[in-house]
Amino acid sequence: MTPGTLEFEGTIDPNQFWPESGKTKNRFDSDADTVKVLIRDQGNVTFRFKGKGTRALNDAGFWHKDKKKKDKFDPVIGKDRIITIRLQGVDAPELHYQGYRQRMGETSTVQLLKFLNTHAANGVVRCRVSTRNVRVPNDVFDVYGRFVGEIEVISKKPGLKNLNNWLLANGFAYPSFYDSMLNPEIERMSKLAVPPSKAPSNVWKYYTEHVQALDRTLRHKKTDSYDEKPDRHKPVLNPKIFRRLVKFEIQDKNNFTTQTFNDYLRRESTPNHDFYYLKTDFLKERKNAPHQSIELLVRASGKVTAGPQDVVYFERPTHLKNSKKEEISSF
Repeated sequence: MTPGTLEFEGTIDPNQFWPESGKTKNRFDSDADTVKVLIRDQGNVTFRFKGKGTRALNDAGFWHKDKKKKDKFDPVIGKDRIITIRLQGVDAPELHYQGYRQRMGETSTVQLLKFLNTHAANGVVRCRVSTRNVRVPNDVFDVYGRFVGEIEVISKKPGLKNLNNWLLANGFAYPSFYDSMLNPEIERMSKLAVPPSKAPSNVWKYYTEHVQALDRTLRHKKTDSYDEKPDRHKPVLNPKIFRRLVKFEIQDKNNFTTQTFNDYLRRESTPNHDFYYLKTDFLKERKNAPHQSIELLVRASGKVTAGPQDVVYFERPTHLKNSKKEEISSF
């Protein structure tokens, strides 16, 4: 099947972003690379694939075991018509991963909130969400049920309106490429990302190439007010590695040393499909390029061997089903 673009229109409530979410008691607590979008009501034909309406995703979701070991169905579109968008190609410092945050996680979120507020009308921001290189519905979502794509603000105000591009161009997120992305998308976002070698600013200014033990004082509290000075501070680790560090120390209760963390990555990489390509290789050969285990990104000394701008990650497959446990394989 020839790949196409899936898109829809909706609105963003800026109050979903921290710290405004705490002040307004919004039920969401979004950070800089995950956005809740209220789908514009167009009847049953909400999504357009290759320019034509499709109902394929109206009853789409994921089946899994909940904490009580019962089958649970999580629809990708909530009853309130809200869908979670994971901004493709970007990875902002974590604001609240398992309750822990990184430096610059607050700043990146606050800056995105300010940007959205400049385009808001009547308390919301109109937007268009799209994802390319789509053949089947499974191409649209990640393993967590999030729509992976780009968000374009619909506004009469001038300036850059693509949220993904804006975050990269202003240094409020690192590039984060996956093998589901097209070469032109990777090349465009690579050029937009603030290069660390040229007057690095914002997240690049505080980027570290060495893994350290988790700073457990950096806890996220939804009601906290924003204090810029302590947040603009080193070190900021590649969020991809930071999330694994939290799992290693907090979830699996390990004592940190660079060697034990390296051993952990080695054990976890193969069963969890934690592979990556060097970006230069991937752009030439795509999935025929040699891939490597995530463990090779971090040496036993704790040194990170490649920056977030230099790698393309393997996208773990998804398996969409409807509420009757039937596979959703076409639009």
